[in-house]
Amino acid sequence: MSKPKNTIKLLLVDDEIEFLNSTAKALRRRGFDVTTLQDPEVGLKIFEHERFDVAVLDVKMPEISGDQLFRQIKIHWPEMPVIMLT
Repeated sequence: MSKPKNTIKLLLVDDEIEFLNSTAKALRRRGFDVTTLQDPEVGLKIFEHERFDVAVLDVKMPEISGDQLFRQIKIHWPEMPVIMLT
C-alpha cells in the first residue's frame, strides 16, 4: 500500500519508549508517516539520507538534549519546523 503524496513525514525523537510508541501509533492512525528514534545522536545522522517535513523532539534526553538537537537541525535544515515536547 503506497502512501498518499501529501502525507507528512514526521521524525519523533524521545528517550521514553512507551511514550514514543504510543504517540507514534496515534499519529500513524491520523495519517502521518512517522519515524521514531530513542537516540538523539541517530537523529542527526538520519538527516543525511532522509528528509522530514517536521521534527518532534523531547527536551530532556540523556547525552544530547532536545535543545542541542534542535540547534543542530536548524544549522543544517533551517526551514524544517521543529516541535519541542516537555
